[in-house]
Amino acid sequence: MRRWLLSVPVAAALLASAACGNGGMSAPDYGPAEAVICPNDLPSSCPVPTPSYASDVQPIIAQRCVICHESGGLEVAPFDLGTYSDVFTDRSAVLDQVYACAMPRVDSAGALPLTESERTTLLGWLVCGAPQN
Repeated sequence: MRRWLLSVPVAAALLASAACGNGGMSAPDYGPAEAVICPNDLPSSCPVPTPSYASDVQPIIAQRCVICHESGGLEVAPFDLGTYSDVFTDRSAVLDQVYACAMPRVDSAGALPLTESERTTLLGWLVCGAPQN
């Protein structure tokens, strides 16, 4: 577990350029560097209580992610987040993208950045191992 957490910043840097719109690895265009301020807020341990996939996480993913990351979504996306199984399979990439403030892309399909509460919930759930609770 410790090794995986240490790899997050490296993986986040590599995956931060993933783009919803092209299925490739081009750098997102957020404008000037100062326009995106991404906190260093990865929880060091699983929060108590553990966020629930069914009541806390899935509604965020449904509202913020599946517009692109679902079969038949608005844009070509490198992976599908339509089901728990899909999210669990790609949990490391989801963690990297959320932690790096790379997703949701504020310029893709009218998406807005995650709220502080949504970000805290997603990161906490992912640090807990993405349980199906």
